[in-house]
Amino acid sequence: MHTTPEKAAQAIVLFENGHSQRIVARRLNMTRAAVRRVCKRYEETGSFHRRPGRGRKRCTIEHDDRFIVSKS
Repeated sequence: MHTTPEKAAQAIVLFENGHSQRIVARRLNMTRAAVRRVCKRYEETGSFHRRPGRGRKRCTIEHDDRFIVSKS
């Protein structure tokens, strides 16, 4: 599951206020790895939003989708 922008913003605020990644993770019920990723993304991009274009690539084209739907 992905971290919501609201939770990411909370994590950044807590971390910038001097809390450790471990404490931030405990308070927000996140993994330490998720907190680390959010903080790293914020340091690199200045944003807590996920970058566009991430995720699994499509394996069918629109024509194939229409065909599949018409046969179901």
